Amino acid sequence: MVTIPNLISTLRLFLIPPLVIAIIGNEVRLALILLFISYISDIIDGILARNLNQESDFGKVIDPLSDKLTLISVLVTLTMVKRFPFWALVILALREILIISAGFYLLSSGRRVIPASLPGKITGWIFGIMLIVYIIEFRPLLKLSIYAAILSMVFSSFTYCQEFLDEVKKRSPARSPHRP
Repeated sequence: MVTIPNLISTLRLFLIPPLVIAIIGNEVRLALILLFISYISDIIDGILARNLNQESDFGKVIDPLSDKLTLISVLVTLTMVKRFPFWALVILALREILIISAGFYLLSSGRRVIPASLPGKITGWIFGIMLIVYIIEFRPLLKLSIYAAILSMVFSSFTYCQEFLDEVKKRSPARSPHRP
């Protein structure tokens, strides 16, 4: 379903290559602008989806997919050029890949896709702050930003895990004997 919010979420994927190139080239200002546009467009697509009554299962997958691909791409780049710790990349990227996989599983099995929760949104913003700290190389907050991101990620993961397990326990609508 083509909607304005889904289009914005999809177009956000096209910000990833120039963002990565800006980080590699140490174009700090451009990298921050592109990251800002990515985060603002994430807010805008959510507001539009709710206000225009255009929330969709596709949107519930493409929006976090765009966010997570942006995050993973930037983390890999920061690991290569800004000394972001590899161990932190593995932990953060693994969680993001698991969340994406869970969303695709729920969607493909006809179940309700779990929308972003408040802890998940807070974690996303903490990740954003961590990315900014590393892009500008603000040394006093480098380690603290990683630990805050991981702590927040662990907390929000419990929320998602519980909702995922609750959804998986339900009978799939595609298999329901009462479905017309």
